[in-house]
Amino acid sequence: MRWEQCASKDLEIVEDGATATAVTGMTADSKYILGPEIASGKHAWEVIVNQTRYPDAHVFIGVADSTNAKSCKTWSYDPPTGSLYVGDSLNEHGREQRFKVCTKSFALEEKGFVGHVCKVIVNMDSSKRTLAFQIDDLEPVEIKDGMPSKIRPWALLYHKHDSITIRPAAAS
Repeated sequence: MRWEQCASKDLEIVEDGATATAVTGMTADSKYILGPEIASGKHAWEVIVNQTRYPDAHVFIGVADSTNAKSCKTWSYDPPTGSLYVGDSLNEHGREQRFKVCTKSFALEEKGFVGHVCKVIVNMDSSKRTLAFQIDDLEPVEIKDGMPSKIRPWALLYHKHDSITIRPAAAS
């Protein structure tokens, strides 16, 4: 698994496309990255937060609609708050839709989230096309059904030195 597209010169992609690091601070040119397109099957990948500039940094991890480039909706999880966000374009995180998607322990704001694993789980074969998030070994939480027919892994980094790595999910 690797990041395939980078929207900004403000991101550095290394380690054969697996690790993305913001090389500047917040700019009008937001720092989003996309993975390979998914249209069928059950998929899971993990995103590890390597480094953040601030303890409550915003690192949005999720998926983007791949069916319509002009109105590319995103669904993401923000590890520090444990909240779900829905955006209307690739270069912004969007609106908070559900504060504390799950239990307090799912939000990593008190523990810090560097080194934790956020697993993104999609099932494009089910009639509902579902999206779920999981932190470390906690139970996955399904947060969305009715996903578009094609999606891509998506992440948005805000602050200089924020860094994440994407990898295939470990077998459960």
